[in-house]
Amino acid sequence: MNNPDISILFCPRMRNEEDDSVYKDRVSSAAYTPTFSKLITGLTATLFSQDLAVMEATDHDDETTPGEEFTDHLRSFYKEFCDDCDKVGTNLHNFIREASTKALTHSFTYFGVDYPKGEADNLLEQEQLGLDRPRLYQIDSESGFDWKKSTDSHHDFEWIKLVDCEVFQPSAFDPPMHQYTIKTWFMNEQGFAAYETYQTDPLPIGKEPKLKEVIKLIDEGFTSFKRIPIFLFNLNDGIAVGGKLAPMAAEHFNRTTIENHSTNRACLTVPVHYKGDMFAGDNLPDPIMMNSNRGHNPRGSVNNKGVFELGSYQNDRFEIVEAEGKALAFIHKQNEDLDEKMHSVVHQMAQSLKQSKSQSGKTGLSKQEDRRATEMLMSAIADEIFSL
Repeated sequence: MNNPDISILFCPRMRNEEDDSVYKDRVSSAAYTPTFSKLITGLTATLFSQDLAVMEATDHDDETTPGEEFTDHLRSFYKEFCDDCDKVGTNLHNFIREASTKALTHSFTYFGVDYPKGEADNLLEQEQLGLDRPRLYQIDSESGFDWKKSTDSHHDFEWIKLVDCEVFQPSAFDPPMHQYTIKTWFMNEQGFAAYETYQTDPLPIGKEPKLKEVIKLIDEGFTSFKRIPIFLFNLNDGIAVGGKLAPMAAEHFNRTTIENHSTNRACLTVPVHYKGDMFAGDNLPDPIMMNSNRGHNPRGSVNNKGVFELGSYQNDRFEIVEAEGKALAFIHKQNEDLDEKMHSVVHQMAQSLKQSKSQSGKTGLSKQEDRRATEMLMSAIADEIFSL
């Protein structure tokens, strides 16, 4: 990670064991193992292993069922929409995949639908101008700050307020500025979705609007939608893995940082010189033994003379002392256990889901159980996606 400002958010100081210099040294050795993102990516990769497509109902040729066969116009419409659902080249498959990744990470996310602005006298002109082509757009999970959900659907709203902060620089010679835009969606008296957009004055970075500042209205209007075109992609606690994994990922990062720091320090060997008695025994003292500075700066001595001189082997002794690694092995085992627990969250959450009789049968191998647990979780997430 190598960003101390971020690392200190997840690496608390061990107060009794660390002074400022040691703590700074430990934080500088921080490194993140992306177990969290690997698990989220693994789930979405499994869920979206096949491309999403809008297809005719399998019973479209059965007159006794509601399913109908697509007309050429509808077939062309859905093909164009699936290939470019946001009018910037993103296909429907990747759009829903990104939304699912955000929902798995944050437990929820928003997205909206809109039509191009313009007027047409008839449907043919509307089609020729492209005014009948909707587009989807992602909304940041932190944008919604006030809302009331609909009682009819847990994906819809009776009203919602969205805030966006835009950072811009008027010119190359001006300082960066930021500006807040608040958009309120609500249902008007005629039963159509309406909106009001408010915007603050540009402010220098770091300066916020005053608490009672009046924010000016810059736009308002209504649509032909009979529901607010903002959708909540919300995962319940049983399948929102991000909320379960995030605290464990933070703890794993902290412990891994401790392990990295301890490993780096353990790799530094310490030269130790045991000095003997220059008058040991009945023999005359060795001239080298009479030098009280022997053993001083062994690395420098080797670099300068090519040799490091000591007295008699029985009296003088030189060793390279290094860590035994017992504490490191303990820390490493803890990190491995925590990593394994993070992987087991998916299996545990799947087991908490309601199982049908066909899903509750026993399997012979744990790998089969893990695969079945993942499939159950994927099915639950897919149900949420198709209910949007």
